[in-house]
Amino acid sequence: MFEDHMRLFMLHYAVVVFYFLLALFNGRYKKGRGGLPLVIITLLLFLISAYALNRQMDIFHTSVGWVQALLVVTSINLLLASLNIQLPYAIKVLQVFALTVGALFYTYLALYLIPIYAFGFIGAIAIGIGLHAFVPLLLLIYTITILIKTINAVPALKTVAFSAAGAVFLLIGLFTHRWSALQTNMKTAFHAATRADHTGWPAWVETLQNVPDGPLSGKILRSDIVYATPNFTEGFSFFGAPRIRWEESKKHDPLVAIASAILGAVSIPKEDRIRMLQTIHNNRYGAEERLWNGDNLETVHMNTEVQIWPAMHLAYAEKIITVAQKPSEQRWRGNQQEAIYIFQLPEGAVATSLSLWIDGKEEKSVLTTKGKATKAYTTIVGVEVRDPSVVHWQEGNRISVRIFPVMANDQRIFKIGITIPMPERDGKIWYEHFTFTGPSSKKAAEKVRVRLMQSPGKTIETVALKRQQENDYTYEGKYNPELSLAIPAMPLAKHAFVHEGKAFQLDAYKPAKAHQQFTTLYADVNAAWTNEDWIKLRGEAGSRSLYVHNQGWIQIDGLNEREMFERLKKRKITLFPFYDVEDVENSLVITKTAGRTPSMEDIRKSTGFDALVHAAAKGKRFNVYHIGEQPSLFISSLRELRLFHYAQGGINDLMADLNQNVFDADIESAQQVVIHNAGMVLAASQDVSVNNAPDHLLRLFAYNHIMQQGGLRLLADSSLEESRLGELAAYAHIVTPVSSMIVLEKREDYDRFDIDVNKEGLKNASAKNSGSVPEPHEWAIMMICLLLLAYYRFQRKINMLWLRK
Repeated sequence: MFEDHMRLFMLHYAVVVFYFLLALFNGRYKKGRGGLPLVIITLLLFLISAYALNRQMDIFHTSVGWVQALLVVTSINLLLASLNIQLPYAIKVLQVFALTVGALFYTYLALYLIPIYAFGFIGAIAIGIGLHAFVPLLLLIYTITILIKTINAVPALKTVAFSAAGAVFLLIGLFTHRWSALQTNMKTAFHAATRADHTGWPAWVETLQNVPDGPLSGKILRSDIVYATPNFTEGFSFFGAPRIRWEESKKHDPLVAIASAILGAVSIPKEDRIRMLQTIHNNRYGAEERLWNGDNLETVHMNTEVQIWPAMHLAYAEKIITVAQKPSEQRWRGNQQEAIYIFQLPEGAVATSLSLWIDGKEEKSVLTTKGKATKAYTTIVGVEVRDPSVVHWQEGNRISVRIFPVMANDQRIFKIGITIPMPERDGKIWYEHFTFTGPSSKKAAEKVRVRLMQSPGKTIETVALKRQQENDYTYEGKYNPELSLAIPAMPLAKHAFVHEGKAFQLDAYKPAKAHQQFTTLYADVNAAWTNEDWIKLRGEAGSRSLYVHNQGWIQIDGLNEREMFERLKKRKITLFPFYDVEDVENSLVITKTAGRTPSMEDIRKSTGFDALVHAAAKGKRFNVYHIGEQPSLFISSLRELRLFHYAQGGINDLMADLNQNVFDADIESAQQVVIHNAGMVLAASQDVSVNNAPDHLLRLFAYNHIMQQGGLRLLADSSLEESRLGELAAYAHIVTPVSSMIVLEKREDYDRFDIDVNKEGLKNASAKNSGSVPEPHEWAIMMICLLLLAYYRFQRKINMLWLRK
């Protein structure tokens, strides 16, 4: 990339130097030779060369769209005006208007470059490149000269020039006024949340809840991170370059820079604003901590193998991914890069295998604690620069996979396997591609094969997949994240996987209601709520107390119900303060998803999170009813960690439950877990009479059991990694908050970091071997059968040997 940009600049620079010398030696710049248009052409060629140089030196950053358009229009207009062509008056008006706007714009650019004039002067004396710093100043001088000549020829055009200048300053004033109002709003909200007696979520969360949505708010949050802004505190640099990494190219917007120069920097710390942007845009991939760069990578190929057991609402998907560096953008140094993938898994799914190809051979993962895996990967990649891969659990049904190194002119191959409980919707069970963010997959090719391990006996609906033969579907082409398959739901019958004398049984989940009379309702009102939702809830509340949260609890009555609803429904993001609910047992929290929410990792360092952990340690579980189908990241994370007695449905379903004083019964226990979206119950049992299912039942039970038993402590207490929950994760070979999978280059590396291979439990899941594992008594029966077969096959020889004896 460095070489490409430098070559592009040198080409532009050679053109402008050649043109300048040609015109100079021909005397075309002398007074009276009509050389003004040639001077303007020379300056415009220098301007183009300056922006080519800017790709490498990054003085201006990337200009926003309206600035690019303004550059083109003002440059063309300046060149035409220098020709002094006789034009109709109406055209002259437009020309003078554009000249005035151009003069103000060049004034801004000239001021922008003041800090580098000294370096430009030195560079001009040395090799001439420094002349680029003075191009806007020279353009300003010639624009003013041409503008004065034009106005002197037609004095009436003076009014047009003043009108254009007034329009520009009015635009700047309006933009700055709106900027000031929004910045003051953010500052007030942030400072109110950082007062000495404040408790709860981090200050930036409460600020985000009160920030109006819109492009201008986004620009304020991005100032000095994405948008260049004045910097008067760190040396004499009028526009300091952003220093905090954010997955968005740096931009130059004069309106943002001017408003920031007048009003000062945003008082919210950059780290907090980055978290706010991550939440708004759901872009946590760009904030992943990296040991090596990875922006030159692309995903080139995927091979996906899927097995589906329709009668069990169960699937296992293996995805083999090839990642490589882009050949056209190789760098002169640092050509080894780190690939990071974030996979978004279906609800309830769990990572059950990882492989990395080393020297052309597939090396399978070992399951260990998250702490040991992190230490081994960080040490080897950061210090020793060798070949590991690791997969970590992330909240919100996500996992991260890291692969190192990916070398220039080379490819790396890894495999990730996911066990998936298939969701049931509209009488069908669905397999949908699990998606990812990571190295670009725009050009990636993919082969997919989906095999039904049991015949569904009914018509299958597919997107992109083609039927090859009975129970076998394939796809080949560009990566298609929309690929899916829908099977008419079969009634879940009892299935089991038996391992070491213990059965893990699958059965249908049958929702049941239990009597529950709530005395207090809490409404998490936001932009997703409708007037109908609010009216129905107010009507059904009856004698129950109804509260909303707005910098404290506010009880709703006939006087404030309309005002509070109108105020709170403007919120695009909410984070309900569960830590402040007192009578947990008799209270119901009613939520609805408006938009994206912070993750638990974002709020971990807050008194609110500590209070939730404390409540969970005491065994408190909040009653939560979610209106709609898909809860927010925050709600779904707490639900997966079993902090809730949870139910969801429509507003009418909620009203019916409140009217009858019932709520969904919780049937989970230490020996039984529920996967709601798949409509299944998994239980550990001593009944080993049935063994007709793959080992994925054990893995799914173990994952949900760990989440159920560990709860929020899994995120806050690292000692759980070495507890029985960590041992269970290793036994089932699954990725959880306390366990990770890792592939290291050498056997000695595992020993050095005290990573043991579990010899008793399950290993990496595999599409080639997903059947049930025989029990000891089954092995004995099989051996007896083999001996009998051998006896009948060699009966004569055995008898002869016996007689001889």
